[in-house]
Amino acid sequence: MLTADVGGTKIATALLNEAGVIYAQKTLPSRTESAETMYEQLLLAFQYVLNEAGVREKEVQFIGVGLPGKVDIMKGMAIYQNNLPWRDFPLVSRLQNNFPTAEIMIDNDVYMAAKGEWLAHQLQNELMAFVTISTGISACFIQKGEVIRGAGMAGEIGLTYVGRDEKETLEEKASGTSLTKKCVNRLNLQSKDAVIQLMDRFVQGDPLAQEIVTQMTQDIAKGLHQIFCVLDPDIIVLGGGVVNHQPWLLDLIKKELKKLVVNPVQSGIEKRLRVSKLKAEAGLFGAAIAANAMK
Repeated sequence: MLTADVGGTKIATALLNEAGVIYAQKTLPSRTESAETMYEQLLLAFQYVLNEAGVREKEVQFIGVGLPGKVDIMKGMAIYQNNLPWRDFPLVSRLQNNFPTAEIMIDNDVYMAAKGEWLAHQLQNELMAFVTISTGISACFIQKGEVIRGAGMAGEIGLTYVGRDEKETLEEKASGTSLTKKCVNRLNLQSKDAVIQLMDRFVQGDPLAQEIVTQMTQDIAKGLHQIFCVLDPDIIVLGGGVVNHQPWLLDLIKKELKKLVVNPVQSGIEKRLRVSKLKAEAGLFGAAIAANAMK
């Protein structure tokens, strides 16, 4: 089966078997000039892995694609993606033209990744929250293996307000995009690899870097505390590039979360935090799970 994790920065694709063994992988930068350039880039990424594995398009039986934003899984439409040029884009029907023998499933990328993490953490009856801290910040909730979708946009924790003046969202305060802007404006770093340089400076004891990272972990803790207050999940898994590349952030976030507990009934909630097991491949495995479910 073919899987893809589509984002505003890159497209990760893979060819897997039913057991989750990866035969070939390819990551290409996203091309966001137009809806068509983005679609053609997705096809190109698919073609790379097919060529590497020696598989023809008509041999592909299942395709799973995760993408950011609002997705209509029944109609196969990419409704709205903030970092992509797709608006009401008929992704499934377009892919069907290129892969006429394949069954195709699309879903929100965080939902896809959450399915992968659910399986990786070997959960059964628990309520799990998967929170991704990357270009943006979002979440997915799964209970007993079923995604809680609400009216279609459940989990947009990044849109909640955490700023002191209630004018800044969690995403605006603590996402990878936000950290990059702070690195450029306050540390005079180049935007490329700015977050990695920030974390290096934090470890080295740079006072300004420590201020920025500490504020970020405090804001993330506030967002997680909201989740605990509303849903009280058995486990919260943290993923996304910011955490995947710096897993030691988990301990800092736990420390800040513990400070927010004012009622003894919430004592110890920080112990329920985990880091992603699948990391950057969570979306690919989640897409494979979704494709498998279509059989």
